[in-house]
Amino acid sequence: MEEEKELKKEKKNIPALPWMRNPVDITTFDQCSLDLLPFIDPGSGKTLAYALPIVQMLSTRAVKCLCALVVLPTRDLALQVKDVFSALAPAVGLSVGLAVGQSSISDEISELIKKPNVEYGICYDPEEFSYELQSAVDILVATPGRLMDHINNTDGFTLEHLCYLVVDETDRLLREAYQSWLPTVIQLTSSSVDGNFPSADDLLPFTYGSLKTIRRVGTERGFKGKAYPRLAKMVLSATLTQDPSKLAQLDLHHPLLLTTGERRYRLPEELKSFKVPKRLSCRKTLRAFRSGQVQVLISSDAMTRGMDVEGVRNVINYDMPAYIKTYIHRAGRTARAGLSGCCFTLMHKDEVCLYK
Repeated sequence: MEEEKELKKEKKNIPALPWMRNPVDITTFDQCSLDLLPFIDPGSGKTLAYALPIVQMLSTRAVKCLCALVVLPTRDLALQVKDVFSALAPAVGLSVGLAVGQSSISDEISELIKKPNVEYGICYDPEEFSYELQSAVDILVATPGRLMDHINNTDGFTLEHLCYLVVDETDRLLREAYQSWLPTVIQLTSSSVDGNFPSADDLLPFTYGSLKTIRRVGTERGFKGKAYPRLAKMVLSATLTQDPSKLAQLDLHHPLLLTTGERRYRLPEELKSFKVPKRLSCRKTLRAFRSGQVQVLISSDAMTRGMDVEGVRNVINYDMPAYIKTYIHRAGRTARAGLSGCCFTLMHKDEVCLYK
C-alpha cells in the first residue's frame, strides 16, 4: 500500500512537459539554445547571467534600435536590474532605458525616443526630409504596465527590431495578466511565414521607422504554420511553474531548462534554517537599510522577490510561509553569492509537528 502511494506521489511530481523532465545542469552546459529557462538559486547572480551575454551580443550592433527588453514585476526590481546593465553597457557604446513609472511618461519618452534635429526657421521639403522617430536606447528595462503605456501611446516606440526578451520572476508575471503585456509583445515581435510583420493598423498604434530588421523565416519540421523563431527568450525564476497552460503563454521554441542541481527548489548551501516555537517601507527606508543606517527592516512579501541587499545575515519569518515557493524567496534574501546566513521561522506548537 505504501509503495503504491510512493509511486503515485512520484508520478504526480513528474512534469507534464517533456523538456522539463530532463533539465541541463549549467555546471556542465556547453551549448546554446534559442529559448532558455534558467532555474537558478536566489542570490546566485542571475542578473549578470543574462546581462553579460546580451551586452556582449549587442556590442557589435551598427544601428541604434531597441534590441533587448527586460520585463520585471516591480519597480524596485527594475531599478536594480537597470543599475546592473548601466554598469556594463556604456563600455561598449550601448545605452539603457528605464520604463517603470518613476517619472512622468513625457520624461520617459524624451529618454527613450530620439527626434531628428530640425532647425527652426528653415523650411524642409517633405519629399526630401522625413520626420522619423528613432529609439534612443538599445536595452530597455520595464514593468509591464508602463511598457503597455508606451506600446499604446508613444510615437516611435517599436519592438520590430527586438532580438532578446528577458522575463524575470516569471512565475509572478505569468500569474497576473498585467494588461495582457505578454501576448502583445509576442504578437508584435512575431514574423509570419511569409516574413512580414503585423501591420500597425491591425495591432496597436505606433510608428515603424525606415530601418527594417530581417529575420530568418521558414517553416521547421514539427512547426507547420509557424515561422522560424523571431527572438530569443530568457525566462528566469527560482520557483518556475510546471503548469503547461501558463508556460504556453511564452510561445517557447525548442526550450531548454537549465538548473543548478537535481532538486527542484534549492537553497544556498551556506544557509542555516531555524524553527522557533512560538509593510514594506518606502524607498528612502530601503536605501537607509542598504547603507547600514537601519539595521532591522520589517517588510511584507513584496521585499522577497529578487531584491539584493548586501550584508543581510538573518531573515525572520514572523509567520510560517504557506508555500515552499514563498519560503524560497524569503530565505533567498540572505546567504547570497556564496555568503553565509540564517533563516528563522516563528511557529506555534501545532505547527512544529509538521516538520518532525
